[in-house]
Amino acid sequence: MRRNAGLFVGISLVSGFGSSAMSLVAGIWILDLTGSTSLAALAGLCVYAPVLAGPWLGGLLDRAPRRPLVIAVNLLLAAALLTLLAVRGPEQTWLIFAVSCAYGISYVLIDAGETALLPSALSPTELGDVNGWRSSAQEGMKLVAPLAGAGLYAWRGGHAVVVLSAVMPVLVALLYAVLRLHRTPPGRPARHCGGPRTGLVVLFGQRATRLPIVLAAVSIAMSGFTTAAIYAMVVTELRLPATFLGVLASAQGTGSIVGGLFVGRIIARLGPVAVGVAGTVLFAVGCLARCLPWWPATVAGAVVAGVGLPWTLVAAVTAAQTHTPPALLGRVSATANTAMFGPLVAAIPLGSAAVHLGARPPLVTAVVLCLTAAVAVFHSPPTPRGAASRRSPRQGYDRSAAPPGYCLAMPLSPDEVELFERSRARLEAIAYRLLGSASDAEDAVQDTFLRWQAADRGHVETPAAWLTKVLTNVCLNQLTSARARRETYVGSWLPEPVLAGDRMLGPLDTAEQRESVSMAVLTLLERLSPNERAVYVLREAFGYSHGEIAEIIGRTESNCQQTYRRAKQHVAAERARTEVDRATAQKIIAEFLTAANNGEIQRLVELLTDDVRSTADGGGKIPARSSITGAMAVAKFLRGLFKPADVKRDLVGGSPAVHIAAANGGPAVVVVIDDRVIGVMSLDVTPDGVAAIHNQVNPDKLARATRQWSATPHEEALFRAW
Repeated sequence: MRRNAGLFVGISLVSGFGSSAMSLVAGIWILDLTGSTSLAALAGLCVYAPVLAGPWLGGLLDRAPRRPLVIAVNLLLAAALLTLLAVRGPEQTWLIFAVSCAYGISYVLIDAGETALLPSALSPTELGDVNGWRSSAQEGMKLVAPLAGAGLYAWRGGHAVVVLSAVMPVLVALLYAVLRLHRTPPGRPARHCGGPRTGLVVLFGQRATRLPIVLAAVSIAMSGFTTAAIYAMVVTELRLPATFLGVLASAQGTGSIVGGLFVGRIIARLGPVAVGVAGTVLFAVGCLARCLPWWPATVAGAVVAGVGLPWTLVAAVTAAQTHTPPALLGRVSATANTAMFGPLVAAIPLGSAAVHLGARPPLVTAVVLCLTAAVAVFHSPPTPRGAASRRSPRQGYDRSAAPPGYCLAMPLSPDEVELFERSRARLEAIAYRLLGSASDAEDAVQDTFLRWQAADRGHVETPAAWLTKVLTNVCLNQLTSARARRETYVGSWLPEPVLAGDRMLGPLDTAEQRESVSMAVLTLLERLSPNERAVYVLREAFGYSHGEIAEIIGRTESNCQQTYRRAKQHVAAERARTEVDRATAQKIIAEFLTAANNGEIQRLVELLTDDVRSTADGGGKIPARSSITGAMAVAKFLRGLFKPADVKRDLVGGSPAVHIAAANGGPAVVVVIDDRVIGVMSLDVTPDGVAAIHNQVNPDKLARATRQWSATPHEEALFRAW
């Protein structure tokens, strides 16, 4: 993988040098030939205009083998560049425009092709880092190549630059040829799945890609909108020579290089949406700093904006790569480029007009728009994840019923829909045990459905096994990023509780199956590596053989046996539980709740084990004591928890009803106000008493429990607290 990462960075360096040098020289060459600045500016428009055709051009990358196509485009670009050797005077100016258009088309195809090839050559955890390094390499070439191209043009003329630029795509083609593509897509799309609509639906139909793309589009558009304003600030407000713009360009380029080097690690820790928000805010801060009448602030603003802008771009590209079925990456990547860079076509002339109001109004407008977008995304609620999966894909033929990311151009046959529906409950149960989140599990199953829809289903011999393999790998990718995000989680992290009767729980016939979905075990599984967790769940809860698991996760059978043994030993060492029958558990819980509500600390101590541990998850939104250990400490905490107080009633909106119920295959306490679940306390009941308490009060993790509670009958409350 390191070899491929180095090759991709090398590709960015070589291609960035050639394109940056030729882009500048094309305008200078036209200016020298015609004396017209307007015609010289049109060369840049020819380069960027083809990005608007991205959704159509990207479809080519999904219909043909991607690496050969990218290599061929590079070689054709080299041949097109060499035609500029025929330029001798103003009569051949049209040839420069034609080659500029060819450059623009090749940009769209090569950039989208490279984005689509990256997931086939790198692991998901490397994508963010390599995308950041590529960004730094390209920004570095923007600093070096224009100077080299302009110098060579002044020394030897345009033909020398043409030859140098033509060599670059040939070298790029050679680098693509030696890539090792270890990961292959799980099938190719049907031939009739074409057109721009597919890329748009996949890109904007899911929150994980839609939000980073929107943030990048806003930031990049504002960078074009403020170009004229920055010129005006330097020349009019700061009264500096126009050459100072070169200092600002270098400062912004330096910020982009530095930001690109670290953005991958930040994406791995926080996720693309959070990094997109941070990048947009940084760009806004940079614009605000450039409003100040002090040149050092202007330079500092350029550096900050330089860091923020590539953060939004890299976050968007990484999101598209990790949340798009491999068979659709070509058109989705090209559509993403159109969505991000297309608004520049309108933003630049609008900014040129707005600067007549003064240098600062366009900059302030950019600040307001960027911050508004960042705040809107930051506070946007998660997609109602259950909505799509609760709706049968059979309704997918209707546009309004299509699930997020549904590819309208590739309908499934009724038999294929039925096959997936028969597997849905099993897939959801596997995903929930792997992720510890019902909402994330629904997302993973919906992603699997999208991949099933995009695959060449006629060549799938065993659909059930294929679906399990795809789902497990989707979950493994999610676990890799989730582990990093949970390091910054506020307080203790607990799984999302699922009440009895929910198919997300899967089979609960045996003690092992009930154990595998319990809060205690799901919490313990967080300490395992993603592969250990997958092997343990598939073996312990669903009875897959080691040979079947090896096929699913791409390991050897002996490796899976060793992994399962380690995982089981780890879980057993942390948890030695003797199950009690339901009637006994309910009796102990009733006494436990009565004692807590009455403030009987001594009775609580008798009902708790000596080493009992209470853990609560408020997610930073509800006050919660993270962890308490020991019978007396937990008893005192429970007494305080159930003690009446006006502030508690004000916090939750009244006196909650306390019910004894079941969740995650075991006994639980459900606390409700007006059919709204405000807490689920899962209890680990043993013959010696209550051994563990897992109290989930994070409202984001109780939405599913609330829906289920309000939709199903339940017993009367034991009492009302407070």
